[in-house]
Amino acid sequence: MPGTSAHSWQEVAADGMSIGKNGMIVAAKPIAAIGIDLINDSAIVAAAKKEFEKARGDDFEYIPVLGDREPAMDYREGVK
Repeated sequence: MPGTSAHSWQEVAADGMSIGKNGMIVAAKPIAAIGIDLINDSAIVAAAKKEFEKARGDDFEYIPVLGDREPAMDYREGVK
């Protein structure tokens, strides 16, 4: 619903109503159309990559938020 905060009781109350389904479809159509355009036209992807790299700059260095330490919890412990 326009103007409704995400994960609020108002949004939950609208769940299952046609307005929620219609909003989902309205949002999904342009996202799907963009995906089709990206698949069919590699020039768009190349231009987007070029723009991204320009905005990021030549001196960009990836530094993970985790840093040099081990994760606080190993979720895979005991999983083979």
